[in-house]
Amino acid sequence: MKTEQKKAHKDRRIERTKKFLRTAILDLAIENNGINRITVKDIVEEADVARSSFYVHYSDMEELLYDALEWKLGEFLDGFQKKYPFQPAGVRDLLEYISQKPTYFMVMLNSVGTIKGYELSQRIFVDFLAVPFSQLKLSVPEDVVRFHIIGNFLNLVSWWLKPENNQSIDEMTSYWQELVMPGLINVFGVSSRKEVADVLRQRK
Repeated sequence: MKTEQKKAHKDRRIERTKKFLRTAILDLAIENNGINRITVKDIVEEADVARSSFYVHYSDMEELLYDALEWKLGEFLDGFQKKYPFQPAGVRDLLEYISQKPTYFMVMLNSVGTIKGYELSQRIFVDFLAVPFSQLKLSVPEDVVRFHIIGNFLNLVSWWLKPENNQSIDEMTSYWQELVMPGLINVFGVSSRKEVADVLRQRK
């Protein structure tokens, strides 16, 4: 086997092992409502890999959790953007996709993930919300608007994903509109929810 082929084979094997470990810690975190009761032994048994393989790639479970969260969020956003490649997606579209692919949010939001994971989500979603606010006469700074929108959205999703809450996508969309839209109408200096929605659907 040529050197390039050997390297490609090794890289695929490494990525496969890391994927098994990432999936294992996310599944166990959901099952145990956190990682405090999870051990490295639990993870490698769930992933069906050798214990030594864990320490080849990660120094501890926290490092694996951060890596798994970042990987799962990237996977989520890639899938969402592929689902809506030509049309700007709205809040209802995002909620619907979360209902289909909830793993990342279940781990990160519901007292299972970490502050670092939440901050990662805020940062990535703020970048994802690349709305051209410069065309508006905002009454507060752009960054504050973005973090306000994303923070409210993540808190709403966190509540929705709790086992005792089973509201429909349409109900959650309505909650979002009631909670956030009135403030954004004032901040954006527009007169209707439709105008706010149109602004949020734009991209730079």
